[in-house]
Amino acid sequence: MVLGEAAKLDMACLKTLMDLVTDFLENILSAQNQEENYNIYDTSWASEIVFTYTTIIAEVCLYAATSDLRKTALIGFCACKSPQQGISLTDKSEELPELDGASILTLLKYFSSRISDNCEKVIWIGYYGIVYNLVKMSWELQGEQDQDGLRNMIWQTLQKIKDYEQDPRIRCALVIAQAELNGPSDPFCTKATPNSGEEVFSKYIGWRIATTLSRLFFPSLDVAPPKTPVEVDLPRKHTIRERQPAKKRVLRFILKDHSSVVEVSMTPYPNFFTKADKKLEEIIDHHWQKDMEARKREEEAYKAQNQKDKEEKEKIHFQEIMK
Repeated sequence: MVLGEAAKLDMACLKTLMDLVTDFLENILSAQNQEENYNIYDTSWASEIVFTYTTIIAEVCLYAATSDLRKTALIGFCACKSPQQGISLTDKSEELPELDGASILTLLKYFSSRISDNCEKVIWIGYYGIVYNLVKMSWELQGEQDQDGLRNMIWQTLQKIKDYEQDPRIRCALVIAQAELNGPSDPFCTKATPNSGEEVFSKYIGWRIATTLSRLFFPSLDVAPPKTPVEVDLPRKHTIRERQPAKKRVLRFILKDHSSVVEVSMTPYPNFFTKADKKLEEIIDHHWQKDMEARKREEEAYKAQNQKDKEEKEKIHFQEIMK
């Protein structure tokens, strides 16, 4: 998904993303064609990856920085002069085409040639995802006059799918996508306005994932509101009134310590990084104390040795004088 965000800005990243998906599909489908590998390994997760990729490549086709990136995401790195040549669905009676890319129309042609009642799940899920996102792309491009060519090409592709494809799963993708775009009021006749404020098709899938992960794994920055101190009635010790009028009345009060009840800490509970910094400070302070003690012992030993050498020199000097 991070590579998908980078593919909106750079052609090399887009080519790398498409090459990775092409190799992934070839390896998965070749493994599923071999019964021994297919029985050992569970490849059901591959369909989820393929469906996610169809959403990412659709976003690149819509929101890439340049027209070349958007065109490449749609038709791939083909040498055809007219993009209309890429709009074709292979008849199932013809020779099956090989997978030569991971653009939207290339995957559409590849999946449509292999769709059947007993096909692999990766095939029909990938075909479903391509058709589903084509419908939403056509809706997103409504009112975009500078992208009329792209929208017309997508519209022609969808018309060929409606006329050609009879698989109920793929036709269901057309109905579901259109129903989601039209809203819950009347999904069969209500038409969504191009200037609708609700964005059904997300533009920033990588940003959404990063936001969700940060909420799950990073501590919250919200500080708890300060609590109102609890008012505690402190018990008083009343002195007994003495009946002797000559003595003054003395009232003595004893205040018990209720600091644990009244004083409530207003500081938030330290997070992982705060505790780690505090622990690091304690370790540094401990080693600094040990280093200071070692230096102090060395200085004392040095002074003692100097004193001893001085006394030894004086003794030798005195003996020389006495001779």
